[in-house]
Amino acid sequence: MLRDSNGRIRRLALMAALNAIRGICRADSNPFIRVAAISSLCTLVGEEAIPELARLATDTNVSVRKAAAYHLGEMGNLPQEGLDALRRLAGDAALDVQAAAQEALVKCSESPVAVGEARGGGLAGRIFPDELEGKREFLLSAIREWQESLARNFEPGRAEEFAEADRALGVLIGELEG
Repeated sequence: MLRDSNGRIRRLALMAALNAIRGICRADSNPFIRVAAISSLCTLVGEEAIPELARLATDTNVSVRKAAAYHLGEMGNLPQEGLDALRRLAGDAALDVQAAAQEALVKCSESPVAVGEARGGGLAGRIFPDELEGKREFLLSAIREWQESLARNFEPGRAEEFAEADRALGVLIGELEG
């Protein structure tokens, strides 16, 4: 339908495809597919994706939040909604997300936000045990490596399992970075 000679049919097909991509960005159970859908959406609609990216900035998945930050930064001159999302992401518990948001803020001619300022204060409620403090960097490195390996070793037949592991590892990374 996207190649139909009738412009109206092509336009309708494109609208349907965009709605499907937006749905995947928000709700697909596989975060790797969601990240790819975010990239596709931004490629197809550019700045019209900003509201969607702002919503995705609060997603539970680290990779999705990082993708939202990256693509907001690629937009350049952002409206307030996009800047607010980046400022929130600059205080994210995941250092990768923070870094992507800080870089995006610089690209958007914004001053990077101090992490404590973006979070609104301290790190109350962290559950990392004091007795493991000397192993924090090792654990963080190993868990990040494990999470990165999920993308390399992804098996479509085990998408739910991989997505669940990615979510759990993201929580652990956030805890260790805190």
